[in-house]
Parts: sequence; structure tokens; C-alpha cells
Amino acid sequence: MSKLAFVPDCRRLVLEMFSSGLLSLPLSTRNSLRGLGAIPPAIAPKESEIVVPKHRVSAFAGTDLAMILRANDIDTLVLLGIATSGVVLSTLVEAADADFRLAVIKDCCADLDSSLHDCLINNFFPSRAAVLSAREFVEPPGSSGGF
Repeated sequence: MSKLAFVPDCRRLVLEMFSSGLLSLPLSTRNSLRGLGAIPPAIAPKESEIVVPKHRVSAFAGTDLAMILRANDIDTLVLLGIATSGVVLSTLVEAADADFRLAVIKDCCADLDSSLHDCLINNFFPSRAAVLSAREFVEPPGSSGGF
């Protein structure tokens, strides 16, 4: 079972993933983290942050995620993760259908099929979400980038 964490400032999470070295690990090592159900300590949610256990590919399927987001007046989701063609795609499609505002952090996504990953990031996702690099996402508002 994997877990989905909500953080008040997603920029902190992206920065911590880079600074922890998690994203610099080989894909095979990152893939081995899947299925363990453990969130690496460097990016673990704080006590005040909500964790929603998920059991299917999409973060929405079989969870109370949509209700929790709506109850907390959250209308924007930032997606990143391993399995661009699985978890990220499935969650993005359901979130777009539910009219959430979306951003995908392209250099924080990975897939075993690099051509499929590239197709999704460059062709499919942009019609439903802002597709940004981590650097573009964390730049302060008013600069040349940012979300």
C-alpha cells in the first residue's frame, strides 16, 4: 500500500526530494521503494499533514481523497511520482475530470518506458495540466516561472 500525503506548501516537498538525493537514486532503487508503504524520512508528512492510504493506481479510486480535498477547499493538485503511465496518468485523468487545477512536475516523474513517459509529459498532460520542471515550480511568484 502506498500513501498520499498533503502538504500545505508543495514547494517544500519538491525541494526536499531533490536535497535528500531521493530523485538522484537509480530508477531501479526508486522502484524498490514502491510497495513498501513507507514514505522516506526526508519527505515524510508532518504530524499536521493528512495521509490518505491508497489501494489502486489512481489516488482517487477507493479513497476519500476528493471529499477531503473539497472539504478543505483545495482546488489545485501538484502531481509527481514514479510510474508516469500508471499512478500519475490515472490520478491526473480523474482529477481533471473532477475539475481540479493541475500541475505535473515533469522532472519528478519517471517511467520504465521512457518513450511513453515523454509522450505523456509532452503531448497528453499539457492539455489537462501545467507541466513544469521542479525549478519552474519552486521559483517565487513574479519571477519568470512558478505555478
